[in-house]
Amino acid sequence: MPELPKPLKAPRSRPRLIPRRARIRHRQPNPLGDYRCQVKEADRLFSKYVRLRDGRCRLCGETQGLQCAHLFSRRYRATRWDVRNAWALDARCHMKWTHDPLGWDDLLRQSLGGEYEVLKTMAQGRGKADMALLLPYLRGLLASVELSSST
Repeated sequence: MPELPKPLKAPRSRPRLIPRRARIRHRQPNPLGDYRCQVKEADRLFSKYVRLRDGRCRLCGETQGLQCAHLFSRRYRATRWDVRNAWALDARCHMKWTHDPLGWDDLLRQSLGGEYEVLKTMAQGRGKADMALLLPYLRGLLASVELSSST
């Protein structure tokens, strides 16, 4: 059977000037707060706490461009906001060790000693933080560090 030609599309009379807009969805406000917003707030508070607590890069001593580096990945919710699971590193050290996971693991084993296995076991556990308790705790930690650094 011979193949039929494809039908031609009629050309548009004029180009569309205004792009189609995505449908806007209106959410009902959640009285307890949106969980994702609470996670972002907890991350922001935790990062600021770690950078103020350490004050300089744990590896090279640099004081500029500090970042919060998690010893075990942030994906593990059981240790994501554990103060023992984060160091302040400058951007250069953070990038260097992010791209060398085997070297990072060796560095952690040497630096942490027995604490390494404790944190690793906690990270691999199935814990999830209660945001109603975590956020006030992080705010208190941050306030105490800001108070001690101002004196």
